[in-house]
Amino acid sequence: MTERQQQIAVAVFKVLKRMPQGVCAEGILFESVKLYLKERGEETTRAEFEEVICECESNRWVTGMHSALGTRKWAITDGGRILENL
Repeated sequence: MTERQQQIAVAVFKVLKRMPQGVCAEGILFESVKLYLKERGEETTRAEFEEVICECESNRWVTGMHSALGTRKWAITDGGRILENL
């Protein structure tokens, strides 16, 4: 993972940690990550976000859940919580 991807991943962890029960719909998560990074003088694209969220899921730092309506929700795992604090 590049330094840039690490910044985005940390933003994902921090945003999910703030959500009720650590769960968030993908669209809301993306916009929240964009806002988090913007407040720190950074930006992200949807493609970067999707690449990082897939990497996080493959490492089991987050878990993706698909609803019957075709939307995805993301939840932080214990592994993600640990990395968020590094």
